[in-house]
Amino acid sequence: MVPLRTDMVGQSAWYEATETNDGFSVVITIGSGDCQAGCIDRHTWTYEVARDGTITLAADEGDDIEFSPSTGTDAPVTLTVNLVAGPVCPVEQNPPDPNCAPRPVADAEIVLRAPDGSEVGRATSDAAGQVTFEVDGGAYYVEASEVAGIMRVPDSAAFSAVGGDMVGLLLGYDTGIR
Repeated sequence: MVPLRTDMVGQSAWYEATETNDGFSVVITIGSGDCQAGCIDRHTWTYEVARDGTITLAADEGDDIEFSPSTGTDAPVTLTVNLVAGPVCPVEQNPPDPNCAPRPVADAEIVLRAPDGSEVGRATSDAAGQVTFEVDGGAYYVEASEVAGIMRVPDSAAFSAVGGDMVGLLLGYDTGIR
């Protein structure tokens, strides 16, 4: 399962995680039936993840969807964080100009934290703007550092995964170009 991608057509399973005063809210959506057109059937589960790691089901609603949730394995979770900066051009064009695509952010420090805020890992992005961590299954969030010449740091991003999952997060720095 990957984060919701508004630029992707046909996505049938995704999550959205937001930070709250008490921790994080994670909404998981599973769809079925013609997801190229937005999915005929859809079910959502909303979980509240406290900073101490406690997970509570807050809402369970929607159509009956048949799926087998992953129980995970003993393998680590592989987390790949991609850092990009944009916009890089002052005017949006249609069709989009490939030269104006967000650019990778190298040499940015990323901190991986447990729900209680304790540091789990720290790494610096490579030339492609990527950082990879391997951790046990569980709930985590990532924070990006400030980068010289870029106006705004991305919001922290929360995720949870079971052993053996591969998680991809995209963090976008705002260049301030308008």
